[in-house]
Amino acid sequence: MTVTVVDPVLKYTGNGTLSQFFWNWQMLEESVIEVRVDNNLVFNYTENSNNIIFDTPPSVGSDIWIFRRTEIWQPEEYARFRGFKANKTEMTVDRCTMLAQELNGGVVGSRDLFTTIRQDGIWINSER
Repeated sequence: MTVTVVDPVLKYTGNGTLSQFFWNWQMLEESVIEVRVDNNLVFNYTENSNNIIFDTPPSVGSDIWIFRRTEIWQPEEYARFRGFKANKTEMTVDRCTMLAQELNGGVVGSRDLFTTIRQDGIWINSER
């Protein structure tokens, strides 16, 4: 897939009546949508075709954040002198692009990531 250039974060202010909010970014199979109201993770909503529909509209003045979280991992294994698989590499690039978008949107902070340089490669670990 070609990842569109969009930060996967939307910020709204509740008005007490609006209960449906649209998001417009791509997702990988392991990506999830998270919703926070006044910085609290909430689950009183349903997802329906790129829409978040709250059971009860968020209150007037509440801060609503809707964002994508892509799991930080690399299921593809790359080894010297093995065949090059284009689809595997494209998926890795897409995942890295999505993580960079989440970092740019403020969803993933640098505190979530730790790198270790080893003889067999660079290892990136996450608090998640």
